Amino acid sequence: MHTLRRGLLAMVVAVALAPVGCSSVTLRHPLPANGGASDRAQLEGCWRSGGEVVFVEFSDDGVGRIAGVDWKDGRFQLGEAEMVVSRAADRGFLSVRTRGTSGWDRELYLLEFHATDDGDLVLWAPDPEAFAVAVDQGRLEGTVERDEHSLNVTLTGAPEKVLAFLGDPASGELFDLRRPIVVTRVTAPPGPHR
Repeated sequence: MHTLRRGLLAMVVAVALAPVGCSSVTLRHPLPANGGASDRAQLEGCWRSGGEVVFVEFSDDGVGRIAGVDWKDGRFQLGEAEMVVSRAADRGFLSVRTRGTSGWDRELYLLEFHATDDGDLVLWAPDPEAFAVAVDQGRLEGTVERDEHSLNVTLTGAPEKVLAFLGDPASGELFDLRRPIVVTRVTAPPGPHR
């Protein structure tokens, strides 16, 4: 995977920093875009985690655009991702995909997020084992691929059903709350410019 895309994932998607190594939980379709203006205000701006810095802006269609810059082969290169913000039971979720050299990735990464009172952003990666159990038990539609080094779950069901499952307390703990990714805002969100 390209260095900048890895950086964007590590920073915004947090999959590269997940403790499960090469395992993942992806979505075939983005969750419903029911996040409001307050969510967009909390997410928009310039963010830093470790040595990575990314910029987040929301377009008129409500999709969050994410950009980061990397130095490679003697020049700056732009990496891009996009996200949809969703809410269920007072919890925030992101459906994020990156753009590679051949276009947008087919699958989207799933995250839970929370904006702190200090303005930081806390991201949690999904627990692949918890989602694999839900698929194996028929509570979610999807596929589970296991080998000795990884566990990859792709959720293929209707986005509304996936979001309802995420918001249902009976679903159990689905995200790795033990290893949060904390992202710090570098600048205040921009004012209206459209």
